[in-house]
Amino acid sequence: MRLKAYLLTLVRTRLVSRFLRKIILMENQILPLPKLYSSKHWHVFVHPQPAYAFHLLLVPRSAYASITDMETLAGEVMADLLLGVEHLVNQHQLEKQGYRLITNGGVYQEVKMPPFHLVSGGEKTQPIPGE
Repeated sequence: MRLKAYLLTLVRTRLVSRFLRKIILMENQILPLPKLYSSKHWHVFVHPQPAYAFHLLLVPRSAYASITDMETLAGEVMADLLLGVEHLVNQHQLEKQGYRLITNGGVYQEVKMPPFHLVSGGEKTQPIPGE
């Protein structure tokens, strides 16, 4: 248990967060996450530890520590995010069963970068509504 707490503390540091971010963004060369979509500002991966039946991770390509750091490009970055979400919702036919776009901040943000989560269905142990 102490090791897990130490690792979470380590991951929350700026240096380690930047390192992890670089690993995620290195076009799958180090961490083999299936990339489903890329745009000017975002990469989209299948979440490596999904909490939902359908769980995608939307990671910004630029270095931001939190969603509040995105204000300089907020309009362009967020418009690009929403276009990507629209594409993914249509591609995976999520409209009928429902979906959520989630982000974490403050004490709920485990890593110093603001990923968004596109999720559908209940928690992984629950069936997707409508199936």
